[in-house]
Amino acid sequence: MLKVIACIAILLTSMSAIADKNNGVGVDTQMKYYAINGAYKCLVFPFLKGEEQVLDMEVLGSAAMLITGDNDNKNIIMQIFTTSGEQTKMTLMPPLRLYRSSSALTSYMPIDKKLNKNRTYSLIVKASQMAYVINQGENGMNIIIDHCESVED
Repeated sequence: MLKVIACIAILLTSMSAIADKNNGVGVDTQMKYYAINGAYKCLVFPFLKGEEQVLDMEVLGSAAMLITGDNDNKNIIMQIFTTSGEQTKMTLMPPLRLYRSSSALTSYMPIDKKLNKNRTYSLIVKASQMAYVINQGENGMNIIIDHCESVED
């Protein structure tokens, strides 16, 4: 019994230590992850399909991301900067609502279910990171915004 209590204490400590305001990941009292509101600087990677090697992905640029809302609903404003110096306009992304939450990961999906037919917008939060996925199909923007760090003090 003492071993079980020690294992649980180590697990809870490690979850809280990995999730912090710097990477945008919070842990609630039920040990479920959530996205922390704030301003973040992130890297932009291609959204790969199939068996491609994820670890060696080419960085396409960076993104400035502002997250607002409560733990069940999130609004994201984003601007993307390419490595060649181009930038997008500040864009309000589709509003998101909590889709699934657990001690493994939490995901937010668009409130408007019509968007999910041809496109995917989702915010995924897990222990060490949060990522925003934009998959607009064959001819659209297909990227993952990841490796986020808080730009607030």
